[in-house]
Amino acid sequence: MQCTVCGEENENEYCDECDKILKEIIKRVGEERWSAIDDSSYIYPMIQRAVKGELTVNDIINAMEVED
Repeated sequence: MQCTVCGEENENEYCDECDKILKEIIKRVGEERWSAIDDSSYIYPMIQRAVKGELTVNDIINAMEVED
């Protein structure tokens, strides 16, 4: 199986690094708001950049605000 975000071979839907960032985003925005997002795939490139250290979780949340 591959990570849905970065494509890295993994046993789960998300690799450890992407999962960690994704969980932090969900924790900060809340389950209800996260569930209301129809297609979260636009966030995946930002998560990849956060894994590399180019963005922070706050940057991703701010970008989500613009999308809303």
